[in-house]
Amino acid sequence: MEWRTIPKSPGLPLHDRQIVPPVIDRLRGRLVAALDHSGVLAQDVTRPSTIVREPLPEVQTRILQLEVPQQVADLAATASERGTALHKAIRVLLLRSDLRSRLSAATGFDEATLDGLQMQADALKKWLTAQGYTQIECEVPIQKREASGAEFNGIIDLLATGEGKQLILDHKSGSGSFAGYFAQLDAHRGVLAEQGQCLKPDVAIHWIDSAKLEVLVE
Repeated sequence: MEWRTIPKSPGLPLHDRQIVPPVIDRLRGRLVAALDHSGVLAQDVTRPSTIVREPLPEVQTRILQLEVPQQVADLAATASERGTALHKAIRVLLLRSDLRSRLSAATGFDEATLDGLQMQADALKKWLTAQGYTQIECEVPIQKREASGAEFNGIIDLLATGEGKQLILDHKSGSGSFAGYFAQLDAHRGVLAEQGQCLKPDVAIHWIDSAKLEVLVE
């Protein structure tokens, strides 16, 4: 399996090398500026995390328990800060486990917690390989520009690619429901489908705290 890395990305102080998506530098900061009625510059941008569908859609999923001990990664931080730290840790452990020694300082997690997260990352890679995915990328930016000038911007936590197929996988900490995040995942795969990268990517959620994968069944 191929695990991709390229130099330098903001957010994780791993010195000379960090794990970033291939086109992040080209897309960073590219927002469409539009004039509002007062003549002040404003950004007309939609992000998937702001999309809410009411009522929540009915979805059918299958849940797979990763073959690792369940572990709650404790961190003296807000829920948002803890989620960010978990995303950083999982990304590095998936793509550059040789940088593991720097993660405690970068995330605040102790070594026992990182041991558990390493087992999850390894189990996730094993499952992706068994499903026929031969390449993964983390934190992949996606962008769609409408004729009006409005933009849709998003970040895919993990994009796995195999022969004739793709999988969008979102890492989630804490609790929640697949239905509650479906609009975000569906928006992501809609952009990829329109760009012709795949007919219809599969979507899944990696529930970090419970060490489970939840995959959409269609």
